[in-house]
Amino acid sequence: MSKRRVEKDSHVPRKVMHLLSASVIPALYHLSVMPDPVAVASVTGAAGVWFVVEAWRLRHPGFNRVFIRWFHVLMKEKENHTFTGVAYLLGGSALAMILFAKPVAVAALFFIALGDPVAALVGKRYGRMRMPNGKSAE
Repeated sequence: MSKRRVEKDSHVPRKVMHLLSASVIPALYHLSVMPDPVAVASVTGAAGVWFVVEAWRLRHPGFNRVFIRWFHVLMKEKENHTFTGVAYLLGGSALAMILFAKPVAVAALFFIALGDPVAALVGKRYGRMRMPNGKSAE
């Protein structure tokens, strides 16, 4: 199977996972499932733990191989040797929750949860004008 085919096949599952998982944080925060300070501390803690896991993965090739085997469908090729988007999503979510009022943070987190995968799918499908980084202007 060609590399292009693998990328195309893994793109949709990755974006669906992004949409669902990234929506959980603002949804639970908005619904006040737990007290706000606990929610902020939980997301901040999850971000910290994930950054440690990522750092460990990148320093230990054996663990990295196992990690990639388990999550390859959800990973971009470049993430095999760099931090995954999960680290940035959790870190950004924690920062938004810490720095902004709850309604602003919830809106921003929903925008990224919904906007990023939709923009990527539209760009893959309809993108014609490519920028230097390979993404489309569309």
